[in-house]
Amino acid sequence: MSRFTRHRAGAAGAAAVLVAVAAASAYTAATAASASAGDPPDPVVARAAAAAPSMLFVQNARAGTFEPIARRRGLARLTLRDVDPHTVYFSDRPRRLTGTTATATVLDGLFGPGRGAPPNAVIELSGGDADADTIAVELTRPRYDVKRATLSYVVRGLKDTALDGRRLATARERLDDRLPRRFGAVSLFVDDADWGNTCTVNVTNAAQSGIHISSTSKWGTDHWDGGDPNGKQWLPGKTQGWKTGGGFSRGCSNSATITTWDGATINVSTTDPYSGSNSYTCDVTQAPGNGYGRYSCTLGPGSTTKGPVILINWTVTQEVAP
Repeated sequence: MSRFTRHRAGAAGAAAVLVAVAAASAYTAATAASASAGDPPDPVVARAAAAAPSMLFVQNARAGTFEPIARRRGLARLTLRDVDPHTVYFSDRPRRLTGTTATATVLDGLFGPGRGAPPNAVIELSGGDADADTIAVELTRPRYDVKRATLSYVVRGLKDTALDGRRLATARERLDDRLPRRFGAVSLFVDDADWGNTCTVNVTNAAQSGIHISSTSKWGTDHWDGGDPNGKQWLPGKTQGWKTGGGFSRGCSNSATITTWDGATINVSTTDPYSGSNSYTCDVTQAPGNGYGRYSCTLGPGSTTKGPVILINWTVTQEVAP
């Protein structure tokens, strides 16, 4: 399920959104031009990009501060004041998703439990000094007070090479080494990081013979990360896995039917809704006459069953008939 909500803006709000989207689109257009002029894209990366749109988020505020943190080398606190309660988002072609969603929802999606590496961002001041108005940072530890309209992050400065291959790479030419401690209007361009839920499944074959996947399914909004596993085969002692991602602000769900050589079927299903409880099952239908022994599933070590990024490890065993 999705917590994404569209909001209607008044004339002033709509103008702000248009300005932010136009500015963010400049990053996208330049990045696309740069990529097309270079080497051919990696086909795996291209497939993933086509399946799950890359997102850029833009947070706007009327003022802010940038204060180094004492005794924490390289760290500073970025505070945005009179920050817009809605964050602008947009994606690349072909989907071209654009709109706004609650800033609190964006923060939950980017920094919730189980997320991967912290997102990178570019801080850009409006009307600042040319040599101190744009820097690249890594964002961590957000604090948001919707009533006071303040949003702060603990940030770590990034070298320009940290943006290579990312949506914000075209900002490299304009990056500075510093920002003033206090400033006026500011925009924070946040590169898309882990967003939306992911469902990963690994199955270890501890039975006496080979098994294979005979059918698969997923939610229509999911994409297979690494390809549809239908048809995969694996021998005893081996492990196979698969993964789906829900994409922007969505949950995920996938299932696979595994067939044993003597006719038993094992249905593995995994669901991680954007809100609500996760579910994961491994149900066995024994072979006619129990075949050459009864099969069972056991939840293995290393599984992560909670949060938006779940990893389910199953072990299939076989009790061999005497």
